[in-house]
Amino acid sequence: MVSGTDTETAQSTAGKKTAAGKWLFVAELEHVIVSSRELLFAAVETALKKQGASIDPTTFRRYCLKAQPAHIAEALAANMKGASLNVEQLGQAIAESYEQALAKGSAPTNQTFLNLIAAAKNQSIQLAAITPLGEDLATEILAKAGLADHGIRIFSLPESDKWYPRMDAWMKICRTMNRAPQACVALTSSQDPCKSALSAGMRCLVFPDRYTAHHDFSGADAVLDPGEDDNLAELLELIL
Repeated sequence: MVSGTDTETAQSTAGKKTAAGKWLFVAELEHVIVSSRELLFAAVETALKKQGASIDPTTFRRYCLKAQPAHIAEALAANMKGASLNVEQLGQAIAESYEQALAKGSAPTNQTFLNLIAAAKNQSIQLAAITPLGEDLATEILAKAGLADHGIRIFSLPESDKWYPRMDAWMKICRTMNRAPQACVALTSSQDPCKSALSAGMRCLVFPDRYTAHHDFSGADAVLDPGEDDNLAELLELIL
């Protein structure tokens, strides 16, 4: 739900002029720039195994997509019947395992994302990444993905709230980059980030994976399924 304060902020920012006429693409570092959802699944699976529990893709989709890694344990402990879980230890184990895998460069660069920025080479755009991870780790991830020289500005915006990124996180990036929300395109991977970006007044392109393909992406400009991105140049001409 959008609060009155958030709505006022959105309206205020929407009135600003777009600096230099450039579009701003803001992508989720995890799950869009790099395809890291499988790493998260593996981290959850390993952490649960140490506490004598297991997880399947259906349970992962249900409880592990809306929260940051540190909060996933709370949802699992509250909803996995028959499992007695140590929430603090589980949350720490998930976060540590996941971040270690990311630091090693185990998450492949998202080819659809690469194809999109290649198709936009003749457009006047800037690139930014949003992440709850620390800036040092985020920088390392971009370097291992071969994107260190692409001028991607990192916005490390950790939040204690498990719902991430919220509307105010998207708005903060728009303000910092001096862009009107309607001149910004959010690149997201699941339903909640898509909806919060749309609530901020941004355009939205969605990069679903096998865990999020069933989500409701109503309002998004396009859903870019892997292997079906032959017309990216035409898409960009339509939305920019």
